[in-house]
Amino acid sequence: MTAHPEHSRIRIVEGTIPVLISAPHTRPIALHSKEGGNITKPAELRVARLLKRVCRQTGAWGIYMGGAGRVEHWEESTFRAYKRAMRGIVEHSDTALFIDLHGFMEARPFAIDYDFKISRRKPYDHATVHLEHIVLKSLTSENIGGPISKTFFSRKNGIARKTLTYYSRHSLGIPAVQFEINKSVRDDARALRKLSKALYNIVKEWEAERTA
Repeated sequence: MTAHPEHSRIRIVEGTIPVLISAPHTRPIALHSKEGGNITKPAELRVARLLKRVCRQTGAWGIYMGGAGRVEHWEESTFRAYKRAMRGIVEHSDTALFIDLHGFMEARPFAIDYDFKISRRKPYDHATVHLEHIVLKSLTSENIGGPISKTFFSRKNGIARKTLTYYSRHSLGIPAVQFEINKSVRDDARALRKLSKALYNIVKEWEAERTA
Protein backbone atom coordinates (compact mmCIF):
# COMPACT_ATOMS: atom_id res chain seq x y z
CA MET A 1 0.00 0.00 0.00
CA THR A 2 1.27 3.45 -0.89
CA ALA A 3 0.05 6.98 -0.13
CA HIS A 4 -1.19 8.94 -3.12
CA PRO A 5 1.10 11.88 -3.92
CA GLU A 6 -1.75 14.41 -4.20
CA HIS A 7 -3.43 13.55 -0.88
CA SER A 8 -1.57 11.84 1.96
CA ARG A 9 -4.72 10.14 3.33
CA ILE A 10 -5.51 8.29 0.09
CA ARG A 11 -4.00 4.80 -0.06
CA ILE A 12 -3.40 2.81 -3.26
CA VAL A 13 -3.02 -0.97 -3.58
CA GLU A 14 -1.23 -1.71 -6.83
CA GLY A 15 -2.75 -4.54 -8.81
CA THR A 16 -2.17 -6.72 -11.85
CA ILE A 17 -5.67 -7.01 -13.37
CA PRO A 18 -8.04 -4.27 -14.68
CA VAL A 19 -10.34 -4.21 -11.64
CA LEU A 20 -10.45 -1.35 -9.11
CA ILE A 21 -11.96 -1.89 -5.64
CA SER A 22 -12.77 1.18 -3.56
CA ALA A 23 -13.59 1.69 0.13
CA PRO A 24 -13.83 5.45 0.70
CA HIS A 25 -15.11 5.44 4.30
CA THR A 26 -12.35 3.45 6.00
CA ARG A 27 -11.37 6.35 8.28
CA PRO A 28 -13.62 8.67 10.33
CA ILE A 29 -15.01 11.30 7.95
CA ALA A 30 -16.28 14.82 8.73
CA LEU A 31 -19.63 15.47 7.04
CA HIS A 32 -22.17 18.27 7.01
CA SER A 33 -25.40 17.41 8.80
CA LYS A 34 -28.85 18.21 7.45
CA GLU A 35 -29.30 20.60 10.37
CA GLY A 36 -26.31 22.66 9.24
CA GLY A 37 -23.70 21.43 11.72
CA ASN A 38 -20.97 18.80 11.42
CA ILE A 39 -21.03 15.10 12.17
CA THR A 40 -18.38 12.39 12.07
CA LYS A 41 -19.11 9.22 10.13
CA PRO A 42 -17.38 6.31 11.92
CA ALA A 43 -14.55 4.47 10.21
CA GLU A 44 -15.41 1.22 8.41
CA LEU A 45 -12.22 -0.57 9.46
CA ARG A 46 -13.41 -4.07 8.63
CA VAL A 47 -14.27 -2.89 5.11
CA ALA A 48 -10.66 -1.73 4.74
CA ARG A 49 -9.41 -5.17 5.74
CA LEU A 50 -11.89 -6.78 3.35
CA LEU A 51 -10.64 -4.63 0.46
CA LYS A 52 -6.99 -5.42 1.16
CA ARG A 53 -7.67 -9.14 1.45
CA VAL A 54 -9.59 -9.34 -1.85
CA CYS A 55 -6.99 -7.21 -3.66
CA ARG A 56 -4.19 -9.41 -2.35
CA GLN A 57 -5.96 -12.62 -3.38
CA THR A 58 -7.15 -11.50 -6.82
CA GLY A 59 -4.58 -8.97 -8.04
CA ALA A 60 -7.18 -6.19 -8.22
CA TRP A 61 -6.21 -2.56 -7.66
CA GLY A 62 -7.48 -0.88 -4.51
CA ILE A 63 -8.14 2.63 -3.25
CA TYR A 64 -9.20 3.60 0.27
CA MET A 65 -8.61 6.19 3.02
CA GLY A 66 -5.85 5.72 5.58
CA GLY A 67 -3.82 7.67 8.10
CA ALA A 68 -4.57 8.89 11.62
CA GLY A 69 -7.48 11.04 12.71
CA ARG A 70 -10.62 12.30 11.02
CA VAL A 71 -10.68 12.96 7.29
CA GLU A 72 -11.61 16.58 6.69
CA HIS A 73 -13.22 18.26 3.65
CA TRP A 74 -14.56 14.95 2.31
CA GLU A 75 -17.49 16.62 0.57
CA GLU A 76 -15.22 19.14 -1.13
CA SER A 77 -11.49 18.90 -1.89
CA THR A 78 -10.83 15.41 -0.49
CA PHE A 79 -13.61 13.80 -2.54
CA ARG A 80 -12.32 15.53 -5.67
CA ALA A 81 -8.81 14.27 -4.95
CA TYR A 82 -10.17 10.74 -4.44
CA LYS A 83 -11.90 10.85 -7.83
CA ARG A 84 -8.74 12.15 -9.51
CA ALA A 85 -6.80 9.27 -7.94
CA MET A 86 -9.43 6.86 -9.28
CA ARG A 87 -9.10 8.34 -12.76
CA GLY A 88 -5.32 7.98 -12.61
CA ILE A 89 -5.59 4.28 -11.76
CA VAL A 90 -8.21 3.72 -14.47
CA GLU A 91 -6.02 5.37 -17.10
CA HIS A 92 -2.84 3.61 -15.93
CA SER A 93 -4.30 0.10 -15.64
CA ASP A 94 -7.00 0.35 -18.34
CA THR A 95 -9.52 -0.55 -15.63
CA ALA A 96 -12.61 -2.31 -16.95
CA LEU A 97 -14.59 -2.80 -13.72
CA PHE A 98 -15.11 -0.66 -10.59
CA ILE A 99 -16.34 -2.11 -7.27
CA ASP A 100 -17.26 0.21 -4.38
CA LEU A 101 -17.63 -1.13 -0.83
CA HIS A 102 -19.69 0.59 1.89
CA GLY A 103 -21.13 -0.24 5.29
CA PHE A 104 -24.64 0.53 6.55
CA MET A 105 -26.67 0.18 9.73
CA GLU A 106 -27.84 -3.12 11.16
CA ALA A 107 -31.52 -2.12 11.04
CA ARG A 108 -31.68 -2.54 7.26
CA PRO A 109 -33.58 -5.74 6.32
CA PHE A 110 -30.81 -7.43 4.31
CA ALA A 111 -27.22 -8.61 4.61
CA ILE A 112 -25.94 -7.16 1.33
CA ASP A 113 -27.44 -4.66 -1.08
CA TYR A 114 -25.93 -4.34 -4.54
CA ASP A 115 -26.41 -1.82 -7.33
CA PHE A 116 -25.10 -2.60 -10.81
CA LYS A 117 -25.41 -0.71 -14.06
CA ILE A 118 -23.42 -0.77 -17.28
CA SER A 119 -22.28 2.60 -18.59
CA ARG A 120 -24.04 3.63 -21.81
CA ARG A 121 -20.96 5.34 -23.21
CA LYS A 122 -19.68 2.22 -24.97
CA PRO A 123 -20.61 -1.43 -25.50
CA TYR A 124 -19.18 -4.10 -23.26
CA ASP A 125 -18.00 -7.64 -23.69
CA HIS A 126 -19.77 -10.86 -22.79
CA ALA A 127 -18.24 -10.97 -19.31
CA THR A 128 -19.54 -7.53 -18.34
CA VAL A 129 -23.01 -8.14 -19.76
CA HIS A 130 -23.18 -11.23 -17.55
CA LEU A 131 -21.61 -9.54 -14.52
CA GLU A 132 -24.89 -9.19 -12.62
CA HIS A 133 -25.48 -12.92 -12.94
CA ILE A 134 -21.96 -13.52 -11.57
CA VAL A 135 -22.59 -11.12 -8.67
CA LEU A 136 -25.89 -12.66 -7.64
CA LYS A 137 -24.67 -16.24 -8.03
CA SER A 138 -21.55 -15.56 -5.94
CA LEU A 139 -23.44 -13.78 -3.15
CA THR A 140 -26.24 -16.33 -2.83
CA SER A 141 -23.96 -19.38 -3.03
CA GLU A 142 -22.00 -18.26 0.04
CA ASN A 143 -25.09 -18.01 2.31
CA ILE A 144 -23.74 -14.88 4.00
CA GLY A 145 -26.44 -14.87 6.66
CA GLY A 146 -29.30 -12.71 5.41
CA PRO A 147 -31.27 -11.61 2.35
CA ILE A 148 -29.55 -10.14 -0.71
CA SER A 149 -31.15 -6.91 -1.91
CA LYS A 150 -30.82 -4.97 -5.15
CA THR A 151 -30.80 -1.17 -5.45
CA PHE A 152 -32.47 -0.53 -2.08
CA PHE A 153 -30.92 2.91 -1.72
CA SER A 154 -31.50 4.10 -5.30
CA ARG A 155 -35.11 2.93 -5.18
CA LYS A 156 -35.60 4.79 -1.91
CA ASN A 157 -33.65 7.98 -2.65
CA GLY A 158 -33.45 8.12 -6.45
CA ILE A 159 -30.27 8.29 -8.52
CA ALA A 160 -27.33 9.36 -6.36
CA ARG A 161 -25.29 11.52 -8.70
CA LYS A 162 -22.56 12.21 -6.15
CA THR A 163 -21.55 8.58 -5.67
CA LEU A 164 -18.34 7.05 -6.95
CA THR A 165 -20.29 4.44 -8.90
CA TYR A 166 -22.15 7.22 -10.74
CA TYR A 167 -18.81 8.91 -11.43
CA SER A 168 -17.37 5.62 -12.69
CA ARG A 169 -20.25 4.95 -15.06
CA HIS A 170 -20.80 8.47 -16.37
CA SER A 171 -17.35 10.13 -16.26
CA LEU A 172 -14.97 7.20 -16.61
CA GLY A 173 -17.22 5.08 -18.83
CA ILE A 174 -16.72 1.79 -17.00
CA PRO A 175 -19.27 -0.52 -15.35
CA ALA A 176 -19.56 -0.23 -11.59
CA VAL A 177 -20.99 -2.32 -8.76
CA GLN A 178 -21.71 -0.83 -5.34
CA PHE A 179 -22.04 -3.14 -2.34
CA GLU A 180 -23.67 -1.98 0.91
CA ILE A 181 -22.62 -4.31 3.75
CA ASN A 182 -24.79 -4.65 6.84
CA LYS A 183 -23.12 -4.07 10.21
CA SER A 184 -24.23 -7.57 11.25
CA VAL A 185 -22.05 -8.97 8.44
CA ARG A 186 -19.12 -6.67 9.21
CA ASP A 187 -19.19 -7.70 12.88
CA ASP A 188 -19.42 -11.44 12.15
CA ALA A 189 -16.01 -12.90 11.24
CA ARG A 190 -17.56 -15.95 9.57
CA ALA A 191 -19.99 -13.89 7.48
CA LEU A 192 -17.20 -11.50 6.49
CA ARG A 193 -15.06 -14.43 5.31
CA LYS A 194 -17.97 -15.63 3.21
CA LEU A 195 -18.35 -12.17 1.70
CA SER A 196 -14.62 -12.07 1.00
CA LYS A 197 -14.92 -15.39 -0.84
CA ALA A 198 -17.92 -14.10 -2.80
CA LEU A 199 -16.02 -10.98 -3.89
CA TYR A 200 -13.03 -13.13 -4.82
CA ASN A 201 -15.28 -15.32 -6.98
CA ILE A 202 -16.90 -12.28 -8.62
CA VAL A 203 -13.55 -10.79 -9.61
CA LYS A 204 -11.97 -14.07 -10.74
CA GLU A 205 -14.98 -15.35 -12.70
CA TRP A 206 -15.49 -11.97 -14.41
CA GLU A 207 -11.78 -11.78 -15.29
CA ALA A 208 -11.80 -15.38 -16.60
CA GLU A 209 -14.77 -14.63 -18.86
CA ARG A 210 -13.28 -11.32 -19.99
CA THR A 211 -10.02 -12.95 -21.09
CA ALA A 212 -11.52 -16.17 -22.50
